[in-house]
Amino acid sequence: MNNKVLIAGLAAGVVSFFYGWVMYGMLLADFFAANMGSASGVNRGPEEMDFAMLTMGNLAFGFLMAFIASWAGANNFVSGLKIGLVVGLFAGLGFNGMMMGTTHISTMNAMLADVAVFTVMIGLVGGVAAALLGRGGAKATA
Repeated sequence: MNNKVLIAGLAAGVVSFFYGWVMYGMLLADFFAANMGSASGVNRGPEEMDFAMLTMGNLAFGFLMAFIASWAGANNFVSGLKIGLVVGLFAGLGFNGMMMGTTHISTMNAMLADVAVFTVMIGLVGGVAAALLGRGGAKATA
């Protein structure tokens, strides 16, 4: 992994963390709490959050999108955004579809909302990663 991919992955992970905090933790927290399936009490409260795992998960998405953007040759925000939107949509549909098919954790409304929020999140993460990869003009290689 070269320095461009490392920096892009870290920055994209930070974007993922803060976007998730604002969307899931603040703006839509009540919606998701109200749309839990029969498995109420599954979510951790703010005082129970495991921030080490949360940080690791967000950094993983940042690095995933930095690698994908690098391999695809994306070198500006819009190209990374497009890649991220596609990856986010299919990853969100895949994960949420499997969870809906195997658990009682959420309702259909929560699933659709999560797919939308996650798609935008990964789109932004991909956009930031690609924008940073494109700085300086040289193509990044993973």
